[in-house]
Amino acid sequence: MSAADTTTYLSDIQLSRRRLTGILLVLLTAVGVLGVPLAYSAGYPPETIASASLSAAVFGTLLLAHRRGWDGARYLAVVLMTLLVAFGLPEPFVSQQGSLVIIVPPLIALMLADARWVVGSACGVIGLLIVRAGGHSAYTELSFFFSYTMVLGGLLLNNAVLSAALRAAVAHARRAERHEAEAYRRLRDVQALRTIDQAIATSHNLNATLDVVLQQVTERLEVDAADVLLLEPETQLLVFGTGRGFRTDALRHTRLRLGEGYAGQAALERRTIHAADLAARPGELSRATLLAGERFVAYYGVPLVAGGEVRGVLEIFHRSPLERSAEWVEFLEILAGQAAIAIDNAELFDRLRQSNVDLVRAYDATIEGWSRALDLRDHETEGHSRRVTEMTLRLARRMGLDEAALVHVRRGALLHDIGKMGIPDAILLKPGKLTAEEWAVMRMHPVYAYKLLAPIAFLRPALDIPYCHHERWDGTGYPRGLAGEAIPLAARIFAVVDVWDALSNDRPYRPAWPRERVLAHIRAESGRHFDPLVVEALVSELEAEGLPR
Repeated sequence: MSAADTTTYLSDIQLSRRRLTGILLVLLTAVGVLGVPLAYSAGYPPETIASASLSAAVFGTLLLAHRRGWDGARYLAVVLMTLLVAFGLPEPFVSQQGSLVIIVPPLIALMLADARWVVGSACGVIGLLIVRAGGHSAYTELSFFFSYTMVLGGLLLNNAVLSAALRAAVAHARRAERHEAEAYRRLRDVQALRTIDQAIATSHNLNATLDVVLQQVTERLEVDAADVLLLEPETQLLVFGTGRGFRTDALRHTRLRLGEGYAGQAALERRTIHAADLAARPGELSRATLLAGERFVAYYGVPLVAGGEVRGVLEIFHRSPLERSAEWVEFLEILAGQAAIAIDNAELFDRLRQSNVDLVRAYDATIEGWSRALDLRDHETEGHSRRVTEMTLRLARRMGLDEAALVHVRRGALLHDIGKMGIPDAILLKPGKLTAEEWAVMRMHPVYAYKLLAPIAFLRPALDIPYCHHERWDGTGYPRGLAGEAIPLAARIFAVVDVWDALSNDRPYRPAWPRERVLAHIRAESGRHFDPLVVEALVSELEAEGLPR
């Protein structure tokens, strides 16, 4: 239950008690009016009747004063009750029936009583009614009257205790509500930071991450607008990165030097800048001609520092005065720290990505260099590596290989004859036919390619072509005698292209074949040397170029 609900509930209790007090006040007045003639008729002494009437009047007055809102009434009632109970004197009288009735204070009654009736209330015993001998009928009226006055005193005392308890309960409820509100605020702060952390961890898009940061800034800090200015390392200028909550494009063309304007001052001095009234002191914001339409009043600028370097400035704007607590400013600076981390991570990722691109380009340039070196060594095949690489990539795309696989296909095609570096020149460059022994050595070049490339993790995925492009569909190829789909697809594609290019271009020992003859030869080898599906893909590719079937 909240403090407001508790207060309403306790107010209802107080109202009910005040109504009950009013009813008791009416009853007390009635008893006082009717009790006097009844007491005379019962034969009570005038002194007793006067004493009882005075007691009723006193407690009735106090009850009325308390109902009208005088808190001192209950304390005075407690004092009178204490005097009455503790220091009153016994008052004997004889009723009309001749019975002796004695009313004494409790302290004396504890020693004299033969018969006693407890008069009390919820907070304890208030008094005792003592009867020494017979005469119950005469006793009844005065007993009721006396007991009632004592109970009213107990009610006043009860009310004093309850009022104190009520005030303590309300105070406790309000403290609990403040603690609950503070706990809820801190929970929302933690949730905001977690949301930003998730954006930083899952997205490498700086603008998207900063949009998340600005959303949390405007919602959690309850401000109208916010933006992030990024510091360009080369020019040392603060430029607009992204913003939220603006009605115009007033700040999108911001370019500030360090120390210029509020943002430049925040970046240069590395401290939070607060402008309470932009109308009186617009600073460099006066250069933004459209800013007047925003009607901003308050401004905060917080430097974004990560790794000891200024990355930019987080600016927040509000269209009314913005005086906040130290905790609010502290959380603003925490959010600024998260924004700085986001910028730093994005820049780091960009640098790593660019380094990776540069490294891949360097690798590819090296591979192309090796390929050209092989062509220079074997003049008969000059230009062969470039041509078969281009054709293999076209055919691989037609057969559905994705771009990631094509990267390795390209590298493998460029390096398909890298193993020939281990073949002696006497065999590699021999103008005539090779002997059986020489063919045995020549057929080792795929194994040499594997031994050369396998230790290089970067080139290991490209090994299929250099190691397997001399395997045959029927299993009669080398070096491992693989057959059918056991041969990697990239190698099956390259095998067809390699033969196509070799037969379509001049060699020292024979002229180039006509395209139709080459295609007929490849079709004849489909299912023996070549994968039939690859042959059909080659035919389709050639038809797309306008060549006859």
